[in-house]
Amino acid sequence: MLSIIIPAHNEEKLITATVSYLLSDNELQHCQILIICNGCHDNTVEVLQRFKDVNKASLIEKNINLKIINITKASKTNALNEGVKKCQDGEVLLLDADILVSGLNINILLSQLKVNNLLAASPRLNLKFSESSFLTQQYFKVAHNSRYNKEHRLSNVIALTQDAIKRIFPLPEIIADDEYLRRQIRVDEYSIVDDISFDFICPKSLKSLLQVLTRVERGNLQLARLQYIDNSGANTNGFISVS
Repeated sequence: MLSIIIPAHNEEKLITATVSYLLSDNELQHCQILIICNGCHDNTVEVLQRFKDVNKASLIEKNINLKIINITKASKTNALNEGVKKCQDGEVLLLDADILVSGLNINILLSQLKVNNLLAASPRLNLKFSESSFLTQQYFKVAHNSRYNKEHRLSNVIALTQDAIKRIFPLPEIIADDEYLRRQIRVDEYSIVDDISFDFICPKSLKSLLQVLTRVERGNLQLARLQYIDNSGANTNGFISVS
């Protein structure tokens, strides 16, 4: 059975849109959606419970088990670890709470794992920066065409086999969880699937961009300090993704 894990920290404004989009094309059937509310001090849990109550009949019809799990620690990696503990046998999809992806695209992603004998796969990334400031746009125009983003960026929407889960989890307490995950999988064991894509809304101001880049650098330094094996064999020129 497919398990979709969505870490959610103070996502009351976005989370129902994310789940609604997942279900809107009626392509997802017989799966579980685990939403791990971690350290929330807004109404994320309450909003999700209302959504679950309103959509109870539809979820039962599709044999979808929507679980809302509330933990006190505000940590994405801890939330992912808790979600994986509750997964059944089958593929796992890691999904960020602010990313819209359809059930059809998830099914295509999972099929690529099987057809190409992969451990992991992500859709192609569309960086949306039309509303960003001029200098911020220039940065993302370059980033959009980088080899990392086109060929190696496992992030935001990541499909994993059970073999990948056993190799990678539990995750350490780190900032760059996506990049840590990617480095545990050889480059011939994962793929960016060009046939499907998702939109990533970029920072709008230069100040916001600098905050993101500072976090990226902190993630780089943290990974450099960790003693682990980098299995990927990919040269990404030190550029990592931090969500």
